Amino acid sequence: MNLQTPQRNGVVIAILRAWSVPRQVPGHVGMAVGTSGFRSSFVHSRAAVALTAAHSAALYGIAVLLCIAISIWMGAGSRYLNTENPKVDILQLQKVDVDYHMLYPALESKPTFWSTFNWWHEPWRGDAWVGAYWRPLSMQAWWLEAHLFGEDRSFNWMRFSLILSVFFNILLLYFLWLLTKNRFLALVGMALFDFPAAWFHWICPLSDLPRVNNADLMIIQGWKDQPDLFANIFVVGALILAVKNRWVLSLLCAAAAIGFKESGLMAFPLAAIVVWPTQGLKRMPWWVYVSSASIVALMMVARWFAGPLVFAFHSYGRDVGGLTRYLNAMLPLGLSALSSAGETLVGAGLAGLLLWRPKSLPVWLGAILGLLFAGVALVACQESLPLDVAFAQLLDQGAVPVLLLTLWLIVIAVLWTHKIYFKWAMILAACAFVSALSFGLATQAALHVLALARAFQAGYGACVVFGVGAAVLAKLRQVGWLGTDEASFAFN
Repeated sequence: MNLQTPQRNGVVIAILRAWSVPRQVPGHVGMAVGTSGFRSSFVHSRAAVALTAAHSAALYGIAVLLCIAISIWMGAGSRYLNTENPKVDILQLQKVDVDYHMLYPALESKPTFWSTFNWWHEPWRGDAWVGAYWRPLSMQAWWLEAHLFGEDRSFNWMRFSLILSVFFNILLLYFLWLLTKNRFLALVGMALFDFPAAWFHWICPLSDLPRVNNADLMIIQGWKDQPDLFANIFVVGALILAVKNRWVLSLLCAAAAIGFKESGLMAFPLAAIVVWPTQGLKRMPWWVYVSSASIVALMMVARWFAGPLVFAFHSYGRDVGGLTRYLNAMLPLGLSALSSAGETLVGAGLAGLLLWRPKSLPVWLGAILGLLFAGVALVACQESLPLDVAFAQLLDQGAVPVLLLTLWLIVIAVLWTHKIYFKWAMILAACAFVSALSFGLATQAALHVLALARAFQAGYGACVVFGVGAAVLAKLRQVGWLGTDEASFAFN
């Protein structure tokens, strides 16, 4: 976002020059005595700098609030932006949902808050053969909400979910800002996560267009998705504190995340991914590793007391097709859309040809024809088709996957030329793939499990936008279409 015009840049430069003028000390030889005119310009310069910084911060804050407001207004949370608080038919809800029919009795079984600490050594609900989960902090939070709002007044429960989602957005913004040292990139990353996916699905590396917005993943199914909200908040908080070397608080956040949901275990590998390229794992104190192992060991002891199914992380159903489900959810369109080796060859070849950019027209034509012939031959061989049918299939069904692969490879190559954006993009992509592991490990896992991964993917998408944008600006400056000041300010 370039809010500075060349004229305004000149004003800022003049202010900085005035700021850098040395103070005149009376009584020194060769030094002019300070005048009231100098003091006046000095004070005005400082005031102008402070005013510019205040305006920038105000505009940035307005942009952040606008992103969050649009996310809530256009998403599933808009129905709770009122004063209504209707009574919910709990009996009917228990008949139509797979979780509520056991969560409500579990909450009602604890008459006092002191008794809720029994959840630290027992499953979160009675049917452990279906929901063998150990989530004591989630159950205690729900118990408090039931007694504060009323267990049949779920609209207030959902308003609390909206507050948690806003807090997650702010933490995501701060994490991206802290990691990349670029507040505008952080803002774009949060916008990619918050705004409707249909607006930006061509930027975000999503395999398909989600049925719901990314920001709605943790509220679309009702208050029973609060464990994801709590766990993701504490995971991102642990990452922020790890980057700032606040190890004790980071470990406490990781432990809290585990207490809300099993996915909180991802805080440990995610912290390693973030810390390793920024400051190195060797700088991490030895007791952090011991404390991390101790937290996991204490969790396993508590799960052992909760029962064998909970201890073994029993999942309802089998992990059939887990790898396929994981890859379909996480691979970029340029890879997940491919269906044959011929499409892969043609797409990769076209990307290489465009990056090579030969100066001879016959070379262009020969390379394109050669790639097309090789692609058709591979399709024909792979699917046992005649050459004419394979050619028609490659053009009809493979044209879009080929173009997507070509575009994706070119974007990665362009991003590679801007190493700083490439570095952050790879870190965030790795975080996304790791945090989505739980989605592939449970057959019944719903899309809300991917919320944290989608947040990291949004950060990756912001790095791609800024990396490609910086490359375009550099090219425009090279051909003389853009001044040096404009090109150097943009994307900083």
